[in-house]
Amino acid sequence: MLEQKFKKIIFNKTLKKYDNALKTQAIFALASRALQKGVEQEYFLPTFLTRRESHEVRMAAFDIMMRGTPTTTTFNKIMTYMIYETDYEVFNYVYTAFEKFATNTHEPCFDNTHTYAKYFIKYWKQHMWQKPKYTIGLSKSFSNSFNQEKYGYSGSVEVHTVGSHKATTPLSIMVDVR
Repeated sequence: MLEQKFKKIIFNKTLKKYDNALKTQAIFALASRALQKGVEQEYFLPTFLTRRESHEVRMAAFDIMMRGTPTTTTFNKIMTYMIYETDYEVFNYVYTAFEKFATNTHEPCFDNTHTYAKYFIKYWKQHMWQKPKYTIGLSKSFSNSFNQEKYGYSGSVEVHTVGSHKATTPLSIMVDVR
């Protein structure tokens, strides 16, 4: 029941129109259930590809999709949309996420994501006319991880910032520590 309510909020299927912050929270609230059922692409790819959605909502949808098991088709659709992406916040966020996935080799659960991102970021760097900017206020996704096999431990820290179109300060900052 709650899952259906969240989907209606995300896909604008309610009489009331919710603001972007609430839609973003609905995406994060629905994430666990969608990942558990393996329907994250079905739920969140259409939201990410909808340019009339706010950049904050689109980046949240992208984050959840990438936590699942994205296929080469999903990566290809994302790349195709990035060629003509007009929102620099979304463009920069996806680009830095692809870089992060391509260089992150310590996460065994995300081997396919690493392989696909490595392939697509190479294409992106060679053929895309638009390049990211790493200035204050722009959306980014970074990570750092370590693995100590001798003592049997590892960890990672991911930092996600969602920039604002109207200010140099970010709308939100999310830190994942594992």
